[in-house]
Amino acid sequence: MNDTKNHLDKALETWLAGAQLRAQRLRHKRYTFGKQWSDKVEMSDGRVCDEHTAMRIMGYNPATNNLIRRLLKSIIGHYRSSIAANRLSDDVNNLPEIDARTLEEFLISGCAIQRVTYERRRGGLARWVDIVSPARFFINSVTDLRGDDVEILGQIRDMSPNEVVMRFSMGDRRRADALRSHFAKLEAAGNGRSTATGASVNDYISFLDAPKGMCRIIESWELETVEQYLCHDPMSGDIFYRNGDAANELENENKSRSNDGKPLIEFRWDISTLWHCRFMSPDGSLLHEEYSDTHPYVFRFYPLIDGEIHSFVEDVIQQQRNVNRLLTLNDRILSTAAKGVLLFPENQYASDMSIEEAAANWAAPDGVVLYRAQPGMPGPQQVVSSPGDLGVNRMLDLQLRLIEDVSGVNGALKGQAASAGMSASLYDSQHQHAVSSLSDIFGAFSTFIEARNLML
Repeated sequence: MNDTKNHLDKALETWLAGAQLRAQRLRHKRYTFGKQWSDKVEMSDGRVCDEHTAMRIMGYNPATNNLIRRLLKSIIGHYRSSIAANRLSDDVNNLPEIDARTLEEFLISGCAIQRVTYERRRGGLARWVDIVSPARFFINSVTDLRGDDVEILGQIRDMSPNEVVMRFSMGDRRRADALRSHFAKLEAAGNGRSTATGASVNDYISFLDAPKGMCRIIESWELETVEQYLCHDPMSGDIFYRNGDAANELENENKSRSNDGKPLIEFRWDISTLWHCRFMSPDGSLLHEEYSDTHPYVFRFYPLIDGEIHSFVEDVIQQQRNVNRLLTLNDRILSTAAKGVLLFPENQYASDMSIEEAAANWAAPDGVVLYRAQPGMPGPQQVVSSPGDLGVNRMLDLQLRLIEDVSGVNGALKGQAASAGMSASLYDSQHQHAVSSLSDIFGAFSTFIEARNLML
């Protein structure tokens, strides 16, 4: 196994450059799945904690009404029923499910990434489509929507020891034994941890450390310039490339053809680009390498204006935060309002009934409370106060309407029943308006799917 430390360092540098994107995606994912009080804040005393802890310290009970998840379900449901039904499908990859989950990732992070390869798996020899998490993907900074400015990309992968041996032993038993020994040493020196079932495996992923019992593999594709000979064979009419050291071979072929009176191969020196793939272990050892005209990844970043990536979820996070804060404030107001407080004058206690018995009887049906009435003094009284109209409900309604306006997902797209008096034509019009507002996202994702289908 050859050493490729420089190429590993280049892959690591590219992966580290995506740290901000991964942190942004993690925040959006947390908001999508209900962890909406996890942003870090600084307390007045200088302590840094998450918002949930800060609110509890201040005496609030943080409330969450996850509206983002419902928006995504509505969009994905519309995609499945109206768009994906006409898509290409196959029995091997289950593309409808893969594409639905990729769309969900696209809405959360603004990134849609898949890997298409032709290889043998448990399902046989076929062209396989895999979803690639942005948390494991690395790529140089790109601004071209078509990906023409990509120079390096790849992913960090975790494989079982058996899969590593199967993929990289190349039919050599000694090489298989060397691979087992190599990764056994790496696992002993590493600090990989097991992941609980159902928990995220990518939130705090390391570039070099694999989970316990797995082997970390770095797959890197670099665009390189290579010397080649551009050849034209008049006999067959083919145009092809030969390696840069094939000049003697081509000249010998032409000598043979000249003796036989056949047309000679025309060739000239040229420089072209090829993708150089390297599979590396965390210590820089080269497990396998190959050259290809194309890389196996298809990706779409949204909207990629000046290279920036912004997702659908990002647009509605602030409204979601406002809704949660209003719900928390309303809960605080209701919890601090007086609700059935009993005012019992101290000089009116009855000697035959303790204050505890009086409180229990006051709340009991048909209860009797004894007290000593005082001339000119009011008896025990129950106080019930209203929190009053502080405008919280109106502000909450405003934020809910803003979420519909910002996201473009209205009640018609969510499948909600039409309000009383609404005509069928108006309801259908609202549905069409919602679809139109999302057409840019659906169009970008459709472009991604079309590019993927060309690789199948």
